[in-house]
Amino acid sequence: MLSTQDYKKFVKEDLPQGDITTNAVCSEKRNLTAKMIAKSDLVVSGLKVAQDFSKNTFPKIKWTVHRKDGSAVKAGTKIATLKGPAADLLQAERVILNIIQHLAGISTLTASCVTLAKPHGIQILDTRKTMPGWRDEQRMAVQHGGGANHRLNLSTQYLIKENHIRQAGSLYAAIEACYEHRMQTKSGHLIEVEVTDFDEFEEALAWAPEIILLDNMTPAQIKKCVTLRNKVVSPRSQVLLEISGGVTVSNLKKYLKTGVDRISMGSLTHSAPVADVSLLF
Repeated sequence: MLSTQDYKKFVKEDLPQGDITTNAVCSEKRNLTAKMIAKSDLVVSGLKVAQDFSKNTFPKIKWTVHRKDGSAVKAGTKIATLKGPAADLLQAERVILNIIQHLAGISTLTASCVTLAKPHGIQILDTRKTMPGWRDEQRMAVQHGGGANHRLNLSTQYLIKENHIRQAGSLYAAIEACYEHRMQTKSGHLIEVEVTDFDEFEEALAWAPEIILLDNMTPAQIKKCVTLRNKVVSPRSQVLLEISGGVTVSNLKKYLKTGVDRISMGSLTHSAPVADVSLLF
């Protein structure tokens, strides 16, 4: 979660010795009105973060929000109106737009993936591939786009990956160790196991963890795993199947008819194009 200190760092980064252009041409007493406009179809996100930044660094800027975070808007829509001293608005403009454009880019990309996945009953999730310090904000942007969040951090869920298996000596040993650790700590945290081929999947399925992650598998391999899961697990919801690894909006469709429950996409947060938003004075 960003803090007041973070917001002050944003200002210091952009205004280490002030804004020399604004200082040269702008009257300190002049007030301006700025309209935030969507220049393309998008899902709004980042308004609350941008307002918090403004409140903590340029408190004289007053906001009127016309579209809330999570709203789908068309190009040309007025998202917010900002009023305040000309110098404050000119100095805060770029940081405000950077926040909105980045987070709305994530929410807009997420929304497009959610729309594709919805008819198939598949949940779209983010991953931990977030910018350090910005995880809460990026995860919220995913929610604004209709997506769901994966584990928040390494403390909130067991996720056995390839390197854990190597350290434990085998997939069997890694899974057993997590079950024992959960029992000893009485944490109740979910156990998820990442597998890379059908043999590993069979071994993991025998333990019936809450989630099995099918990593970098082809659609044909995934369908084979789904068929076995549906055959041996009753009820089906006892073991959720998730796929991950290189899934993007451009190749998402080929995974949607595999029968999995979840698709986690690091691209939602690390590769989302920025949304096109302007601040017009």
